[in-house]
Amino acid sequence: MSEERRAYLIIEDAHGFRRTVELGPEPCTIGRRSQHTVSFPSESTVSRNHATIVLEEGNFILCDQESTFGTYVNDQQIKNQTLVNGDEIRFGKCHTTKIFFNEESKIFYFSSENFELMKKILQISKALNSSLVLDQVLQMVLDAVLVVTLAERGFIMLKGEDGAFHHEIARNTRKDTLSTTDFQISDSVIDEVQKTGRSLIIRDIKDYSWLETKDSIIALELRSIMCVPLKVIHFTSASAGETLIFSDTDSRGTVLSYDEIIGLVYVDNRVSNKSFTQIDLDILEALCSHAAISIYNSRLILDLAKSEKLSTTLVDASKMLNSTLDLNELLKIIIELATRNLDAAKSTLYLLDIDKEIMRAQTIEGGQITESHHPLDRGVAGEVVSKGQIINLKDQASVQSFLSTTNRADDQTISSLLCLPLKDKLGRIIGAIETINKTEGPFDIEDEKMLEALSIHASLAIENAMLLKEVLEKRKLEQELEVAAEIQGTLLPEHAPTIDQYDIHALTVQCKQVGGDYYDFIPLDENRWGITVADIAGKGIPAALLMSNLQATLQARAQVDFGPAAVITATNHLIFLNSTANKYATVFYGVLDSQQRTFSFTNAGHNPPILRRSDGEWQELSCGGMVVGLFDKQHYEQNTLELKPGDIVLLFTDGASEAMNIDNEEFGLERLKSTLEAHKDQTAVQICSQLYQAVEDFEKGMDRHDDLTLLVLKVL
Repeated sequence: MSEERRAYLIIEDAHGFRRTVELGPEPCTIGRRSQHTVSFPSESTVSRNHATIVLEEGNFILCDQESTFGTYVNDQQIKNQTLVNGDEIRFGKCHTTKIFFNEESKIFYFSSENFELMKKILQISKALNSSLVLDQVLQMVLDAVLVVTLAERGFIMLKGEDGAFHHEIARNTRKDTLSTTDFQISDSVIDEVQKTGRSLIIRDIKDYSWLETKDSIIALELRSIMCVPLKVIHFTSASAGETLIFSDTDSRGTVLSYDEIIGLVYVDNRVSNKSFTQIDLDILEALCSHAAISIYNSRLILDLAKSEKLSTTLVDASKMLNSTLDLNELLKIIIELATRNLDAAKSTLYLLDIDKEIMRAQTIEGGQITESHHPLDRGVAGEVVSKGQIINLKDQASVQSFLSTTNRADDQTISSLLCLPLKDKLGRIIGAIETINKTEGPFDIEDEKMLEALSIHASLAIENAMLLKEVLEKRKLEQELEVAAEIQGTLLPEHAPTIDQYDIHALTVQCKQVGGDYYDFIPLDENRWGITVADIAGKGIPAALLMSNLQATLQARAQVDFGPAAVITATNHLIFLNSTANKYATVFYGVLDSQQRTFSFTNAGHNPPILRRSDGEWQELSCGGMVVGLFDKQHYEQNTLELKPGDIVLLFTDGASEAMNIDNEEFGLERLKSTLEAHKDQTAVQICSQLYQAVEDFEKGMDRHDDLTLLVLKVL
């Protein structure tokens, strides 16, 4: 008759909602998978196949299925246990859900109160999902909190980029928005929740001696307080970083999920109102679990919108900056871009004149550039140029205080000011850009990012324009090819960087019939250098302009994205937008981490560099994608190599590998390898020299038809 016996599991979640699961002849399976009789999909410490309950000889037996975190009956870990009426069961570390074994009858049910509460929370959740505008979501969340908890007033704080919690919105039951000064709160409660990450309920202030004496509590006559953190759950992979995978542990039992606190919700009542209860806290926690996801998604959308705006602005700016090499026209474009995109009243561009020890201030008056001269130590720009740091003065008092200490007369018209340095491709400060009086409020972190990104493009455009102006003034060039060769020469570095434990050298020999080769060393930080070799399609001024554009884009993107694939993806997009049809370049770009001894790279259609390992093994660095500038929205792969002492990396252009001899034979990759092998124990300078000599000897009797570039990186 045991097959006819029935019993029940009574399951009560953290919010007081109860359900029953009937037990009978068929085994009851428990785990995280949805196909189980009892499933816990969001409980990371419940295993996929955690336990079973089977009916044997009239008894219900709970059997652990070798779960990671164990099965417990009345807080005692078990393997197999016969259940008796009233036993409390726990799976893993799931303390928030209570489970009881009941042999009597299915006596638990949803009360009408619980049903209405759940209905209300679901309605609120639906309303929250109807909007992804952050301000609207915050207002809906707070109004809903005040309705379901019957609190007198409440507010929301969100964690900012600096890691601190910042006040976002405060409201009362009349749906009035309260200012920060009007909404004084218990800082002690806020600090406690931030520190512990757990909800806090103060049913009656009189029961908490550590709060009763606080000035804010006394002044506000507070009686009851609740504060709940806003949390979102992330699932992580130990090998792949953050990703959405539903696995609680790895092969070693390490927990792979974690909660991120993105903010908190605070509500309180005065003496005249009721004290909060545990049910109120359960309701608030249930609502906050829905609200946190909506707020998190709204902030993601807002961040994406800001990122898209920044990218769009930079694309537009790049188009405008690359539309001219006339210095005065370029300065005017930069000033107008800064003023418009930061919604400011006025902008000024300062350029250093080291020889005369002055700054040349460029402003726009009546649509024309006007220039004035200032001492190097004057005002905000002088401080920025001196220290190389951003200065953001958010109000008139800060402006006046700063100006009074920097040898500048008070300017009562400045209510906000943002100024940052302009740097050339070697990181040297060449000036500053300053913008004043934002239309609404002070300049914020997004304004700083915008102006900084714009300044990178602007600095390189200015430098290239000044270089071109110098060339034209000095030589008065009459032929297009000579101009192109000079521009290209000024774009190449004067020498390779000096890096501990590495020997680096490069050389290029130009063939005046084409627009040619380009290589560069880009300092990223104290340990990392960007290294690039490129071959520009075409010749003359168009090729020189494409090279200038490529250099400016690479220099700018390399400071934003350290990953080679991301840099080349962005570079391809900008070159495609800003160059005419059939203008493209093959580009190899790598990042050398001298401390970690790694070399990350991507190859955009360029001749694959060769790596000669210290043990004699050869490897071609071909991972990457299409040439740059020919097609938009290209995907690029990247690879990372570990470098060891004795390894040699050779970067080259097709002027070396495709050099022709009198018998119409190519020099080829194998000759490059054999020459490198023969001189592997020499310095980088000597290796470059020997490689070039080998190519030149091979070409004897033939005219060179292409530029030749060699770059050797040797690990010491």
